[in-house]
Amino acid sequence: HKDSSYHQNKRRLASSVGVKLLTVFEDEWLDQASRLRVMFRILSMIGASRVRMARKTVCRQITWVEARGFLDAHHMQGSGVPSSACYGLFDGHELVAVSTWGKSRFDKQAELELLRFSCVNSDRVVGGLGKMFKAFRCDVRPTSVVTYADLRWGDGAAYAKVGFVDGGETKPGYFWCKGVARFNRYDFQKHKLASVLRNFDRELSEVDNCHVNGYWRIYDCGHRRWLWFDKGVA
Repeated sequence: HKDSSYHQNKRRLASSVGVKLLTVFEDEWLDQASRLRVMFRILSMIGASRVRMARKTVCRQITWVEARGFLDAHHMQGSGVPSSACYGLFDGHELVAVSTWGKSRFDKQAELELLRFSCVNSDRVVGGLGKMFKAFRCDVRPTSVVTYADLRWGDGAAYAKVGFVDGGETKPGYFWCKGVARFNRYDFQKHKLASVLRNFDRELSEVDNCHVNGYWRIYDCGHRRWLWFDKGVA
């Protein structure tokens, strides 16, 4: 029952005194597979993960099925929505990094969106994002691209190194929770609630319906928006 800006303000306060704060949801720690992803991510952040060089890898397009399996295993948020363009970096026969791209979902200023980027076990693939972004631009010729960094984990400064510019922070988003289970808010939009909740009242709002059924909201730290524009397009 904390204020919607509670975690965002805590992160900002920590940052103001030089502390890099990570915010991990309870379900992410209780689930064994998710806990491993959290631990690998922390190892990467403190410089204790394996370092690979992108120049020693081969970049090529992969199928959504290949990308989905990799991201479900290695990305904190899983694979996400199906993507129209997926790229992988291969170290020999091993797939070591994946990026997925599609139409911009929320930002009308951008044509396309970098939906997911992840490395195997949160290894650092130096130059990996840039190598896949270059291949994507060569194949698709986008005029503009947007992506978002989850501020629970970091501000996405790596995007600046490949040509993105800081577009500011978004407001904190929220999830619906019951017990130790956490659910995406898009699955709890009012027009979907009749099939989700045991007791649904069309006269009540999304929030009131969820509260009646024992669900409560938890907020994240917001996201940082990053934008890239083709300088050759007027």
